[in-house]
Amino acid sequence: MTTLNYFLFDYDGTLCHTHNTINQAIAETFREYQLAVPEEQLRLAAIGSGITISEAMIHMHPEGRTLPSEQVKAMVNSYRAIYNDIDAQYTTLFEGATAILSGLKEKNKTVVVLSNKGFQSVSNSLKFFHLEAYTDLLIADGSPLMQNLNMKPAPDSYLSVIKKQFQIQNDSEVIMTGDTYSDLLFAKNSGIKSCWASYGYGDEDACKSLNPDYLIDHLADFHKIVTCF
Repeated sequence: MTTLNYFLFDYDGTLCHTHNTINQAIAETFREYQLAVPEEQLRLAAIGSGITISEAMIHMHPEGRTLPSEQVKAMVNSYRAIYNDIDAQYTTLFEGATAILSGLKEKNKTVVVLSNKGFQSVSNSLKFFHLEAYTDLLIADGSPLMQNLNMKPAPDSYLSVIKKQFQIQNDSEVIMTGDTYSDLLFAKNSGIKSCWASYGYGDEDACKSLNPDYLIDHLADFHKIVTCF
């Protein structure tokens, strides 16, 4: 069995519980623009899809794809400002997050946090929860490393950034852990192993359709599934 040496983790719904934070920030953003707040089911669908917040705003806005790009950008900026203000109040780590990342680093494994969320929001959160010390690289929306590259589920972040930066020779040494279809499709597109975090926000049928290599019902179970941990 090939030893796993490179561990890629999604953030929202995988390492931390951000459901309430995202839900609240979306609602406040729409109120700020004097728009009807999208129904909770629509907000939950956006959260569970793993798409970027720009795509989520277009999906939820009544004007949809006809919404001018300047308006999308303005709403995204408002959302991120609101999110950053309330993040510490609503976001919590899933049990086992710190132990798993610190344990991987003790074994000299490479840990990458890979999120479609805004770069600064994830960076601030990693610092707040003291996870920054256990993270070798953060890639998120707006990361300088991702200029002119596509976010998940496109494989760009792996093929053009991670693989080159860490000089990965064997894709079988890499595993992506995430809770959404976008995370698992990213792993498939990148040719690496996948672990579905079923406790997160992803749609069960959609995620299972991609036949992930591993499945965990709780983050704390990660070390039981991945044999090298």
